[in-house]
Amino acid sequence: MPMKNIEFHNIELTQKLFDTHNTHLEKISKAFNLSLALRGNTLPLKGKHTDLTLAETLIHQLYELLREGFTLIRPAVDAGEALGFFPGDLAEKVNSYLRPLYDAFYDMLDFEKARAYIEQKKIEIVPLGL
Repeated sequence: MPMKNIEFHNIELTQKLFDTHNTHLEKISKAFNLSLALRGNTLPLKGKHTDLTLAETLIHQLYELLREGFTLIRPAVDAGEALGFFPGDLAEKVNSYLRPLYDAFYDMLDFEKARAYIEQKKIEIVPLGL
């Protein structure tokens, strides 16, 4: 069975990526039917060639998102006059359209961790005017 090694330069980000007790690593392993075992800053992958390539790409992309931060964008409402008819200021008008995005985000991460990422601008949630 083919094998690849992924090297990570920042062990702290690697631990965040795979979560405590490697919970996320197990999900990736099951999703791609791979054998994975994190050893320090190296992640050996064993499995079918196509699955290895897909998993390696996904892991690299997730690692880079953690390193650089990311922005979640959701189409909200018309940016024209229609928005002016709703009560409240602009933030109150738009937040109701972004609520599903926040809810899904809080479901994926611990609430405190998610709030900290948003405050640190590691993750930004913005409306997209149509």
